[in-house]
Amino acid sequence: MALAVAALPACSESLSVVTSTVSVPGGGSVLATLTYLAGPDDACDTNGPWVPSRMVVTLADGLELTAGWPGQSVDDCQDGATHPGTFVGPFAASK
Repeated sequence: MALAVAALPACSESLSVVTSTVSVPGGGSVLATLTYLAGPDDACDTNGPWVPSRMVVTLADGLELTAGWPGQSVDDCQDGATHPGTFVGPFAASK
């Protein structure tokens, strides 16, 4: 399988994206770093902390990767952020 990997710009206002391909042999694996803001955010989580049950990452070709969530709450009040604190970094073939 080949994954198209994009190095996203630091600011969402920029539209330039550099892509590369990561080839993963059958039975191989990839690594990516998930960065997230821990919750709860007292300013907007008035109903208590939000704890996801799973994480779904949709790749450029539409393939979805799903993983269980380890149990911590997440700050879900980033919808107006110009530089969100929650994102998935580029994929790389693991060694």
